Amino acid sequence: MSQRERKAQMNRGQEDISYLQSNLPNIVMGEGIQGGQFGGMAKESTGWDVYNNEAKKVDTELVNDWRDSLNSLLLFAAIFAAVLTAFITESKKMLEQDPTEVLVDVMVFVTNNLANGTHTPYSRPEFLPNSTAIIINSLFFASLSASLIAALASVVALQWVADYDAAITRGGSSPEDRAKRRQFRYAGVVSWNMSEIIAALPLLLYCSVIIFFAGLMIWMWTLNHVVGLVVIIGASLAILFYGISTFLSVIFVSAPFRTPLSRWMYSSTQFLLILAHRLSLLLHIPFTQTWFVSQSPMATAPRRREDLEVECRSELKTRMSGFCSSQVSYPSWKTSTSYHPLSGKHLGS
Repeated sequence: MSQRERKAQMNRGQEDISYLQSNLPNIVMGEGIQGGQFGGMAKESTGWDVYNNEAKKVDTELVNDWRDSLNSLLLFAAIFAAVLTAFITESKKMLEQDPTEVLVDVMVFVTNNLANGTHTPYSRPEFLPNSTAIIINSLFFASLSASLIAALASVVALQWVADYDAAITRGGSSPEDRAKRRQFRYAGVVSWNMSEIIAALPLLLYCSVIIFFAGLMIWMWTLNHVVGLVVIIGASLAILFYGISTFLSVIFVSAPFRTPLSRWMYSSTQFLLILAHRLSLLLHIPFTQTWFVSQSPMATAPRRREDLEVECRSELKTRMSGFCSSQVSYPSWKTSTSYHPLSGKHLGS
């Protein structure tokens, strides 16, 4: 880009800002405006006010989602840690020598000495736990550690959210200053992937639950095969449910079973498709270009994927009309089949 083009672009940017500040009309929010406020939103008189009001809606929804997710995570982590502690209390006994067995060994040794008329001193044998006990306790303690790390990370993330909320609420001395400060903080949230980090915290608990089930299956199988089989079936059903729901959200755009894992799996699929496409171009593999073109809607970002699907669905307007006609109760037109709720017209008249 030449210097003249850069200067022209800067001039156009300055003209856009001047237009927003001077020509944006006042937006009438309705009757009952007191002190420039209505419904918790400031009266919009400049472009900065428009930005602040829209940003407040986004930030409020974002902060509430973060807090709800983290509070639910903390509650589950507390309950799971309490349940896991009860199992650890029993399993760690396998790493210690049983006092009853020691007493029995001493009694047998003393009885043999009396029977043989000897006075051999008793030497306590070294206790070594078996490998199964070590594996079970290792899995249980790893599960407990993962759940505690998830709880600690959730508490820290709640502090991040509280600091962000306080910073954007405190604002500045003018609408322009508030808008700039908010955009600065929001840009930091986006560039440092704060939302992705918070969304990834439940994965720690998922791993903790899987590790716990692995240790429980081994423990119950060593005690009794029937009980172990019951635990294995229950754990398999839980994993199967989560796996199927996750894969459905990866394959079908409209599937509501979305989790951070499903989004990452879709991103991995996107990366693999792009890589395979480039390899096919380099190796000149026939009949692959057409297939990759047909799969191009799949090779998009997860958020853009839904936008593309909505644009392609031509039947959404018809379904919206049916939804409006079934939900809104206006007797004057509800019984009429020629009324179109979205357009507000009687088609037959």
